[in-house]
Amino acid sequence: MFFFFFNDEKRTVEKMPEGKYIFLDFEIANRDKGLCAVGFVELVDGEIVCKKKLLINPQGIFENQYKNIHKITKKDVEKADNFKVVWNNELSKYFDGSYILVAHNTLSSEIDDLCKNAIRYSLHLPRIINYYDTKELAVSNKEEHEGLPELASDYGIEYDDHNPLDDAEACMKLFAIYYEKGLVKKPKKCNTSEKIEEIIEKSKRRGSSNIEDKKIHDYEIKTFPEYMKGKRVCISGLFSIGENEVEELCKRNGCEIKNLSTKIKKCNTDYIIVGKPNPAWADGIGNKTKGYEKFKEEGYDIKKLTEQEFYDACGITIKKK
Repeated sequence: MFFFFFNDEKRTVEKMPEGKYIFLDFEIANRDKGLCAVGFVELVDGEIVCKKKLLINPQGIFENQYKNIHKITKKDVEKADNFKVVWNNELSKYFDGSYILVAHNTLSSEIDDLCKNAIRYSLHLPRIINYYDTKELAVSNKEEHEGLPELASDYGIEYDDHNPLDDAEACMKLFAIYYEKGLVKKPKKCNTSEKIEEIIEKSKRRGSSNIEDKKIHDYEIKTFPEYMKGKRVCISGLFSIGENEVEELCKRNGCEIKNLSTKIKKCNTDYIIVGKPNPAWADGIGNKTKGYEKFKEEGYDIKKLTEQEFYDACGITIKKK
């Protein structure tokens, strides 16, 4: 049995399968798969029920190689919810076992993103995710190209590459085309428990980049230290409550966030708060920490707090999961 999807722009009719589908695309901020945006289209029995684009606060750094692709910046997501909130409020209902996930390069991209953020935020995923992959469908159709932008161009689908909602809609239209060609068979299954175990084991073999060390924890705070209010503060490394959260705590208490590095000629910082080493640091020491060491040697009075010393000063208690 099939239903019809009408493309009003082209006035064409494409066959769509019966059932409940979620077409999904994430944009990431860094190599740790911190999510900064999501676009999705909910399709039920051939009818678009909901389509939405949301910015997400990744609670971590924006690396240039990703920022240059999707053009989303740290400032854009300052007031956005983190992925835990987005998952609970917007996405989890599509993973109750009744929907089929459709994406491009689904297992390596969207499901991998989901699993890594489930680890990071201690979220519950369904044991099995049923999915289709439009990249795999393209391969089975012996297409000249496999990338979503190229496939969209080949089929005359106009969209804005790396706009997550446009990506999700382009994926939906490709899926309709491949369904009409008779290429859509039974969905594949991903065992998320096995996928998460695989991710954890792989990260442990990398040592400093152990994904379990990057979990974001809920917390309670008693007070912000008076001696730091209104001061110039530099934040370096990874924090269990999230680097962005530490920055926002400081900003809410009148602090000015500074970039203390070896490249600047004059010290501009009163305090540096140092978290766990970022795996991206080649020698295990960040440029901001190197800047601190340089200016200390030159006689500047910069006070250094470790992550735990900062938590103790604020009376921060990490909530147990």
